[in-house]
Amino acid sequence: MDPVVRLLRDLVAIDSVNPALVPGGGGEGAVADRIASELRLAGLDVELTEIAPGLTLVLCGHTDTVGVEGMTTPFDPVERDGRLYGRGS
Repeated sequence: MDPVVRLLRDLVAIDSVNPALVPGGGGEGAVADRIASELRLAGLDVELTEIAPGLTLVLCGHTDTVGVEGMTTPFDPVERDGRLYGRGS
């Protein structure tokens, strides 16, 4: 499988619903861990730091998703006709 598609499938499969928008949402932690893992495999030195709201510099920091109400399998990445479907894809 193409490594980019594999990574995207992995990311779609993670519940990253913003808990500030939907109580009980998974948040961004697991997505950040998965991205950090991939960057480390590429030889980069990665440090994750959980921060409180305030002044912050973030590079490509949008890793959460909106709610999944009404979706039957939002974290099940499905490929159809060369496209990947799932929440966050």
